[in-house]
Amino acid sequence: MLLILGSAQLAAAPEQVPRGAIGYGAGKVVKPEFKDLVRWADLIVKGRVVEVGAIPHPGPSRNQPRSRRYTYWESSYAVLQIDESIKGKASSSKVKIAFKSDMEGDLTNYQAGKFYVVFLLNPKKFAEAYTTAAFHYGEYRINDQGKAERVNDPSEISKPVPVLIETIRKSLEKPKSGGP
Repeated sequence: MLLILGSAQLAAAPEQVPRGAIGYGAGKVVKPEFKDLVRWADLIVKGRVVEVGAIPHPGPSRNQPRSRRYTYWESSYAVLQIDESIKGKASSSKVKIAFKSDMEGDLTNYQAGKFYVVFLLNPKKFAEAYTTAAFHYGEYRINDQGKAERVNDPSEISKPVPVLIETIRKSLEKPKSGGP
């Protein structure tokens, strides 16, 4: 028996957001898979925030050529003194991170004097500045006991910093092909 579905029935099916995707259209932040977070990051570093400040901009970058215009979500920046580079190479020993999105569910918040392991993207919006990959999911604050805690994510259990760094490095390794 042959069953033919009309195109109206197919179009009515809701679009599914892939697991681990960031829901930009919905205005919500969706938790990514760890391996995707590692893969998406342009730079993964460990370091201490030495400065936090405000980004002075009124909104869209109208003074830029049309091909380089952005709507800025970020309103603050943090300067991180890099202690260790895990993935990628920064152009200096410090990196500037633009943060504070007004998207629902983004809880990114860097604090001066605190240590972090961060997953960063270089969207080229700001000169020499990065943004946190997957918003606050790419931000691990190191507590006084030397454990990395994913910022504002109570579902994640803190782990010793060397364990987190080793997990990142294992995720960066290329899978071995072939048999035994």
